This record gives sequence, structure tokens and C-alpha cells, in this order.
Amino acid sequence: MLRLRVCRVLMDTDPDALQDVLLRWAAPRLAAADDAPALAADGKRIRGANRHAGGGACFETVTLVTHAGHPLASRCRRDVGGETAALRALLEDVDLRGCVLTLDALHATRDTATGAASAETAYGITTVPAGRAGPERLLAWNRGHWQVENGNHHRRDATMGEDASRVRKGHAPANNAILNNIALAVVFHRGFRYLPEANFHFAMRRRESLDAILSPH
Repeated sequence: MLRLRVCRVLMDTDPDALQDVLLRWAAPRLAAADDAPALAADGKRIRGANRHAGGGACFETVTLVTHAGHPLASRCRRDVGGETAALRALLEDVDLRGCVLTLDALHATRDTATGAASAETAYGITTVPAGRAGPERLLAWNRGHWQVENGNHHRRDATMGEDASRVRKGHAPANNAILNNIALAVVFHRGFRYLPEANFHFAMRRRESLDAILSPH
């Protein structure tokens, strides 16, 4: 019965409202950064939902992370060209002033660059001024971009089982992805480097789990 209720909540909850929770949590931490934060955005298909959804459209989720792999925001779409549409919606939600944003070649378009405004990265080309974009920093940004794959997508699939999940009705695929990002954001903010370690820690300390979610700091 409890499982059915959780599934119903996942299906019926507005994913934009749930995403706002992560945005409000991440915004003050992004603003407090000493240097211009380097951020990466990339999309991935939610394979389990797509296997059973039918039709030509696919569930696509785009996640914005720091180059340390900490999730800041995400958007999910189910339509043709869902990844580019989701990214543009994401850029409208997040204040990127003063940030460096790295993207892969799929998003090297005029419309996306206009939404990002401050920076774009594609094929090693950047609009960051030469004084801020020396060789070492460019190399660090290039390497840091892949944290969105290794630090976020891989953890969500390999440890959290997101790709294996077959939920596909209503808003459930989008909300499942957002909840995974919220969990990763909290875990990394608490100083854990490894997700299994964090899972074991919080499983043994239920009260601390609630404090980690509800505490503003």
C-alpha cells in the first residue's frame, strides 16, 4: 500500500515545483562561491521509462552540475528534440551571471548560446575572454565538464538504478530523476565522496537524514 502511494505521489507531483526545491537549495551556495563557478550541463535518456513508454518521443533529462559533480538543477522533457528544449528551459531558471558554462556539441547553437549569455563551449571554442581563459584553465574546464557524466549520470544509473526503473506514467520519470539529483546534492554537501558510503551512513541515522534534507546549511 505504501509503495502504491509513493508511486501516486511521483506521478501526480508537478516536476517544476519539485525542481524549485533544488534550485532554492542550490542558489545561495552558488552565489557564495569565491571564484566564477564552472558548471556543466548535459542530457541523458531515462532508458527504463523509454523501453515501456511506446511511441517515438523519449524521456530526456538535462542536469546542471558543478565541475565537482554537485547537482544544481535539472529539467525533463518528453518530445522530439527533448534534450535541447529541456536545456533551454533550464537556462531560463538558473542565474548564470559570473559563471562558466560548458556544453557538448549538441548544444552549440545560437539559440542556446543566447540563453546562456555569458559563455559557451563547443569543440574547444569559448567566448570567455582571453585573460580568463589560459591553457591550464581551459584544460581544467574541459576535464571538469565530464563530471556531469562520471559524477552524476553514472551514479544515478549504476548506484541509484535510474535506468533500470520502469516507472513511466504521469510525471514519475521526471520526478524520479529530480529526487535522485536532490539526494546527490545533499550527500555531496555533507562531504561524502562515495554514494554507497553515504547510503549506509544515513540508513543507520534516520534523524540525521531528515536534518540533512531540512537544514538550510
